[in-house]
Amino acid sequence: MKVIKGISVGRCICPLYDPKDIGKTDFAHAHSPEEGYRGWICVESRAVLRNKAIMLHELAHIIANAGHNDKWRRCVIRLGGTLGSVSFGKFIVPSYRKGADRKQWA
Repeated sequence: MKVIKGISVGRCICPLYDPKDIGKTDFAHAHSPEEGYRGWICVESRAVLRNKAIMLHELAHIIANAGHNDKWRRCVIRLGGTLGSVSFGKFIVPSYRKGADRKQWA
């Protein structure tokens, strides 16, 4: 089963998004089938590729074919990821536990 179709570094693969927007609102995102780019993960920089927690987070979106819901949460945990906050450089990526405060870049 092929899950990952590709990884785009520094810009989003989807022409519907402004390529300069990656990194302004998130470090990475995965594409859903509705967008026509299922299996693609877009990351701000190569540094993101070395962050296991962020990459497992995005991979879980592709495998579960889900947003931040219970199906996705189960998948993240099954892959060895975390629902807790994650450090990335000077930033803290907020928790995805149910009921967690979702303020960006806490």
